[in-house]
Amino acid sequence: MNPLRDLVYLGQAVWYDNLSRELLRSGELRRMIEIDGVTGVTSNPSILEKALREERIYDNDVHNLVDTGLGIAQIYEELVIPDIQEAADTLLPVYEETRGRDGFVSLEVSPELAYDTEQTIAEAKRLFSRVDRKNLMIKVPATAEGLDAVIELIAEGINVNITLIFSLDQYRDTIDAYLRGLEKLAETGRDLGNVASVASFFVSRVDTVVDEQLKDRTDPSHRSVGLSMLGKAAIANAKLAYSIFKETFESELFEDLKAQGAQPQRIVWASTSTKNPDYPDTYYVDALIGPHTVNTIPPATLQAFRDHGRPSLSLDGGVEDARSLFRSLKSMGIHVPDLLDKLLQDGLRAFAGSYLKIMKDIETKRTRLLRGWGHRSASLGELQQDVDALFKQFDDKNVGESIWSTDTSVWTADPKVGSAIAQRLGWLHVINRMQEEQPKIKEFALEIKESGIESVVLLGMGGSSLVSEVFSSCFGVIDDYPVLKIIDTTVPGAILDMERSLDLKKTMFIVASKSGTTVEVMSLYKHFRKQMEAAVGDQAGDHFIAITDPNTHLGKLAAQGKFRRTFLNPPDIGGRFSALSYFGLVPAALMGINLKRLLMRADQSAEACGPEVSSLENPGTWLGTIISEAALHGFDKLTLVISPGLETFANWLEQLVAESTGKEGKGVLPIAGEEVGLPNSYGDDRVFIYIRLDGDDTYDQAMSDLEQAGHRVVTQRMHNAYDLGREMFRWEFATAISGIILKINPFDQPNVQQSKDITKKYLETFIKDGRMPAGDFLTLDDPNISENLRNFFESVRRRDYVGLNVFMRANGENKDLLEQMRSNIRDRFQVATTVGFGPRYLHSTGQIHKGGPDTGIFLLITCEDSEDIPIPGEKYSFGVLKTAQALGDYEALKQTGRRIRRIHLTSEAELSRLAEAIKTI
Repeated sequence: MNPLRDLVYLGQAVWYDNLSRELLRSGELRRMIEIDGVTGVTSNPSILEKALREERIYDNDVHNLVDTGLGIAQIYEELVIPDIQEAADTLLPVYEETRGRDGFVSLEVSPELAYDTEQTIAEAKRLFSRVDRKNLMIKVPATAEGLDAVIELIAEGINVNITLIFSLDQYRDTIDAYLRGLEKLAETGRDLGNVASVASFFVSRVDTVVDEQLKDRTDPSHRSVGLSMLGKAAIANAKLAYSIFKETFESELFEDLKAQGAQPQRIVWASTSTKNPDYPDTYYVDALIGPHTVNTIPPATLQAFRDHGRPSLSLDGGVEDARSLFRSLKSMGIHVPDLLDKLLQDGLRAFAGSYLKIMKDIETKRTRLLRGWGHRSASLGELQQDVDALFKQFDDKNVGESIWSTDTSVWTADPKVGSAIAQRLGWLHVINRMQEEQPKIKEFALEIKESGIESVVLLGMGGSSLVSEVFSSCFGVIDDYPVLKIIDTTVPGAILDMERSLDLKKTMFIVASKSGTTVEVMSLYKHFRKQMEAAVGDQAGDHFIAITDPNTHLGKLAAQGKFRRTFLNPPDIGGRFSALSYFGLVPAALMGINLKRLLMRADQSAEACGPEVSSLENPGTWLGTIISEAALHGFDKLTLVISPGLETFANWLEQLVAESTGKEGKGVLPIAGEEVGLPNSYGDDRVFIYIRLDGDDTYDQAMSDLEQAGHRVVTQRMHNAYDLGREMFRWEFATAISGIILKINPFDQPNVQQSKDITKKYLETFIKDGRMPAGDFLTLDDPNISENLRNFFESVRRRDYVGLNVFMRANGENKDLLEQMRSNIRDRFQVATTVGFGPRYLHSTGQIHKGGPDTGIFLLITCEDSEDIPIPGEKYSFGVLKTAQALGDYEALKQTGRRIRRIHLTSEAELSRLAEAIKTI
């Protein structure tokens, strides 16, 4: 009762002229094979264009493929080929049951290759190998160049669907190409039965053009005759082609090849949907039924034939009438060969146009994804209007172009300041340089891995240590690569904890300092150099690597100390903008991170933030504008909520934003690591940045609740840890944008030196007097400690923040206690809280503490050291240096007029008592 099934009984195969992922995933193709007797699938760029444009099922794949860094053509191929493979697998039982006669799916070479024989051959071979399915047919257009390619492809045993055949001359050439290919294949001694070919003869379009000509006849006699000939040329053309098929493949000409197993090249009736509504919707199926043929039927026509088709043998006979028809057309001045040749050209242009549209659509999706579509959203409330106004202003002034051309006037009108900024913009272009250096860095990393090194310890401060902490935490231990550890402290207990965890003979140290004179880094180097010399003697230098700027003290020291390698970083990059330079990438490579992939994501971000991109589309400008415009409206507490597993990224962001924006009484204060609370736990000075890792819904409900309560929430999506490359550049660009809006220089740190200078004076006093001044402090044994703390916290005002600056080990127990204090303070006063471990925070939030707005209230927590370590070559120890740094920052904050108290503990164990005291305030 199914007319489609009857076609099979009449010797005609039914192929479905449509292929999409939905067809496969829904099970519809399998159903059509089982119920309708469908035995093949064809497709073309027009069909694929429609599927890719209309079916959202492809969106996630496009998203993922963009993230892998593939080009447009590669993305297209990666979308299409899995569908082709799945269709081929679905049709494989048909192929096996018919012994290779049927069950094919077709894949087209690029229409742009229609006139290039060599490229068509190469592309067809590559695709046939890439798909790796024996029931695949490669579609090649029936141009002269395409048919030359067909000969070679058949000779290679590759199945070919020759398409866009309109004329009988084309068809004869198609048959000839197939036979010549079989003859060449036979010469190799291979089985001819393992290769198949079809000739796709296009039908309905012939009537479209011929009917137009007939309707245009002005001669009255021609016009009346012409009306009786409407809708007959296409079927007549097909009948003549079928007669050629029979003459060829039922003659002695084919017998020899047939004896060797060759199959006849079946005709596929293509373009069998009815274009003229005056004709029956099954017109070109009903009229073209015959043995050894295929009808490739589009969806609507297949449904119509299933419903009311008339299956009966209709191809045989009428050949003389067909020839007579074409003679009559010629006598009427209608030159059919010219029309058919034009149809070929039009068909090629149409397919090429569809192919180009696919490429354009993928390019558009790729661009949108790189610029944040699918990665970002923002709920800004009343801020949105002002943010949008800034976007327009930036576009009118070509701010993006100015940044990329290093036009410093966007930040300052002062030539001196502008000159200094110009020396700090190397981060804009360092990705390309590092992509060139990546193979060398990788080679060095493999050398270290194979040398037996088990631990790589980075000695650094600020940007050089924070980025490595992010990589170490977010990627963990990779394969058999060394473990990356970071030490950025002068607290003796922390240094000794690290030292006791190491087998020095299997340890490599990275000494990282932009200036080459950072006191913490150089002190750590002196200590570990002495320990290494004790462990390995003259080979100590082989266990050290330096990363620094050219012509620094560290560079000279590395040469003198026979370091294994020195990496000289581009000098026009500030420390906090150096994550994607040697400072971040060398440690990353040593722990086994794939730099090529990381830099690819960074490069995509740079492209998305490019000079021609509008402000709304530019992910860096978009983010920086929101952050800084919010700060100008009083929402200056940038609260970072990051999925577990990536949360240390907040520490890197904290330095970048705080040190870049916190000056001249202005600034954006990042709140990193604060426990997520209920909406009523927060004041009205917050912007929440929710960085969400795919598949992790830990904070989804909390962020939704905050948004529903009216808080400003910005969401950024990350797929995996390699997206850090993308985010690092995006945030660097956003920070540069913030400097423009806040009218500050985002590339200097004018207040950091203040603490350093006071620290130096304390050390000089110690060297001179042999002791360190005690300074002002409270102890937990003070009977008035609770009252003193209560009085201190009474100074907390609306939109203030409380900073806990701590000079002790940053271990898990201490962090947990400090987080308890933060939560109690936040919930009690509804203010933001920060925790900074010294001396690390001095190179991070220390700038905004002193240079930003006077909204900070600081509790400095110091303690006695149970152990101390001398610093080789110095007259003071690490314990003394740590104390001098704590007192130096305390005095600097007091001199700046900040509200500050110092609590001095007899040991770290007393931190729990302080937490209890804070709880009672």
